[in-house]
Amino acid sequence: DILDEKFMMNLFSVFRLEMVEFDEFLTFKFEKQKRKDAGKSSEKMLLFAKLQDELFHPKLDTNKETDKYARQFGVVFMKAMLQELQDPLKVTSKYLSSLDGKLLHENTSLAEHEALFGKKAVNDDAERTHGAGSRQIQTYTCVNLGKGFGVGHAKIQGDFSREKDGFLYCICDDDDLAERLRVSLLVTAMEEAPSVVEANNAEILKQQEAKHHHMELAR
Repeated sequence: DILDEKFMMNLFSVFRLEMVEFDEFLTFKFEKQKRKDAGKSSEKMLLFAKLQDELFHPKLDTNKETDKYARQFGVVFMKAMLQELQDPLKVTSKYLSSLDGKLLHENTSLAEHEALFGKKAVNDDAERTHGAGSRQIQTYTCVNLGKGFGVGHAKIQGDFSREKDGFLYCICDDDDLAERLRVSLLVTAMEEAPSVVEANNAEILKQQEAKHHHMELAR
């Protein structure tokens, strides 16, 4: 049952026993780290603990009324997730013990393990814009005006929509207006690009430094 609190909150209990750092991380997140509840109060609170309580012991009527749907969707989601993970055409299948994946820890050599020391286990650099946007939300609880306006404007006008032949088109009744909007968006993007790239690189560097700091503390 996806709404069984004991079951859901103990999914990673084995790893918590094996990895002290992971256990300390979750303890910190749920029992020690206090943050402001955005948009409601300046008071800091245990947001993860509050979220857990509302998930499994809902007080809002909308959450109470959707319990049955959450259970139904949970089954559908997990079936779809397992199907994706076990797909032999996807690399995730190579890490599954249920399929005796060739990239499991026990199926790889000591030399391979040692070669991975110090390597990144995330793809932040491959998602620079996403990473910078996440950093803004984590640090300032919002994104800058440029990102918000640009994404919203492009989405509303359909500037990045694609037809089957791969060409860009804009969903707009006025073709002349659509063309001027595309030009305006491109000009704005080109003018802002240098400063945005510089800001994004700075945010990525901060992320890397923060991760390095945590790794050093863990050692």
